[in-house]
Amino acid sequence: MEDRAIVALYWKRLESAITETEKQYGRLLRAVSRGILKSEEDAEECENDT
Repeated sequence: MEDRAIVALYWKRLESAITETEKQYGRLLRAVSRGILKSEEDAEECENDT
C-alpha cells in the first residue's frame, strides 16, 4: 500500500492504518532499532511505541 493510502486511513481514523503501517515499515523500523539498541526486546518496544 502506498504512503498516501495509509495516511488516508489515518485521516479516516481506521484501525487498519496501524496494520498497514506495520506491514510497510515494521521490518525497517525494527532493524534500525535493533542496530542502535542491540536488543531484540528493546527494538520491539521501540516499534510498538512508534
